[in-house]
Amino acid sequence: MRMRLKLSGEKASLVAKALMPDNIEGMRTVLEENSASISFETSKLSSAIAVADDLILNAKVAFEMLALASESEEWGEDAERSEGDSRGKRSRNKRRGGR
Repeated sequence: MRMRLKLSGEKASLVAKALMPDNIEGMRTVLEENSASISFETSKLSSAIAVADDLILNAKVAFEMLALASESEEWGEDAERSEGDSRGKRSRNKRRGGR
C-alpha cells in the first residue's frame, strides 16, 4: 500500500524538513517551493493509518509553532517600534526641560 501526504503553503518545505528525522525506511520527502510531499509504503492498512496520523499531527504542530514564532516576531517588532517612539518622546521632552 502506497500513501502520500502533500503539504502546501509558504512554510511547507520547512515543516517537511522538520519531519524528516522521523522518516521510516522507504519514506521519501520531495521539497518544492511552496509545497512538499511525503510518500511511504506499508504492507498493512493499520500501519499506513498510524504513520499518516503521526505525520499529520506532527505537521500540524510544526505549522502552529511557525505561526506562533511569526506572531512573536511581529509582536517584537511592534514593541521595538513603540519603545523607539517613547524614547524619542522622552528625548524631546528632556531637551525642552521636561521629563
